[in-house]
Amino acid sequence: MVCSSAMNCPVDQVQMRQLQDKGIVMDWCELCDGIWLDPGELARLTRTATDLPALPPQPTAAPRKPEQKQPACPRCGFLTEPVPYERDASLELDRCPRCHGLWLDRGELQAIYDRVNARPAVTAQTGTVPSTARAAPGDRLAILFLLIVLIAVIGLAAALIGTLVHRS
Repeated sequence: MVCSSAMNCPVDQVQMRQLQDKGIVMDWCELCDGIWLDPGELARLTRTATDLPALPPQPTAAPRKPEQKQPACPRCGFLTEPVPYERDASLELDRCPRCHGLWLDRGELQAIYDRVNARPAVTAQTGTVPSTARAAPGDRLAILFLLIVLIAVIGLAAALIGTLVHRS
């Protein structure tokens, strides 16, 4: 489901839209493709125990380059802090130190899904997945193959039922 959100994107300052998936409302920016997740939502989407697995008690993220501006939390206005998604810090997210919400830049949600071998569901309203969470082309072919097999099985079952009904 897609609907309006009262929150503005911390990067572009435009009103974000809400996408609902598995009962979780994600605030999504159409311009920069970023996603805001409230505390616990990333864990629910990825079926992991916490939003940030193996996060050290005091995150020690690499310093950002001067041209990289930290986005402000769209919920409470505090500046977000860079935190590693996992201990290796190859994937860095922006977390609000006050409300603990997470800002995911374009591609970061897909990178997280790839790490936990989870795939997002299609949004109900648009029938598409935000580009930050698209399935790989090989996955699409596998899904198409399974749908074709399912249709064939349903056709065979219908033919069998028709034959049994006519014999009765």
